[in-house]
Amino acid sequence: MKKYKKILFIVIFFLLIAFIFYIPRLITIKKFLCKTQFGECDLIILDETNKYTNKKMYFAKKNIHLYLENNYLVKDFSIQYKIPDTLEIDLIIAKSKYCIKSENYDVFSYVSKEGRVLELRKTCNLPVVYIKDTVYNVGDIIKNEYLSALDLLNNIFISYNVKEGYIVENNLEITLSQGYKVILPLNKDNQVLLGALRLIINRLNTDDSESRIIEGRINVIDLRYENPVLR
Repeated sequence: MKKYKKILFIVIFFLLIAFIFYIPRLITIKKFLCKTQFGECDLIILDETNKYTNKKMYFAKKNIHLYLENNYLVKDFSIQYKIPDTLEIDLIIAKSKYCIKSENYDVFSYVSKEGRVLELRKTCNLPVVYIKDTVYNVGDIIKNEYLSALDLLNNIFISYNVKEGYIVENNLEITLSQGYKVILPLNKDNQVLLGALRLIINRLNTDDSESRIIEGRINVIDLRYENPVLR
C-alpha cells in the first residue's frame, strides 16, 4: 500500500510540474493592464505590449520581459497573470533629476540620477549645468565629471536655491544670490566642497565678530586649492 502511495505521489508531482510548464503555452492573452508609479503606461510601452494580444502567455511574457529589461526608461518591473486572459504589468519608471545643456544647442537633456539621458525638451525647471560639448541624446550616458557636477549643483540648489552652473576648465562655476562667484573643482569630493562652502557662507553671514569673515570686496570664493581663496 505504501508503495502505491509513493508511486501516486511521484505521478502527481510530475503531472503538476507538467501542468505548470505547459499552462503558459496553452493560455491565450487577450488583454494587458499596464501601470507605473505615475499612472497608466505611456503609448510607446502600450503599443509594444499590445503586439502580443492573442498570443500564448509564454511567448507574450517572454518577449515583454525582454523588451522591458532593455528599456532604459524602466528601472524595475513585474508581470503577473490574471485569470482568465490578462497580463498585469507594473513598472517603476526612471525619473529625471537634473538637466544638462550645451551652450550651442537649444534643447535641454533631462538626466536621471544614474546619469542617463531620458528625454529632450526646450525648457527645464530642474537644476541645469551648461557645457560646451555637443548635445546629449536620449539614451546617452553623460560623462562622470558632468554627473558629479550635476549632483554638486543639486545639493547647492537645495541649500542656496542656485539652479544654474557652468563647466569652465573642469570646474563648476556658480553665482550665489549674494553675488559671490563660486569656483568648485570637479576633481575633489563633493561633500568636502559643500562643507567648505557652507562654512565660508556661514562665516560671511554670522553676527559673531570674532568668527565673521569681513566681506570687504569679496567677489569670488575659489575652492580649487587646499585653503579656499577669497578675492
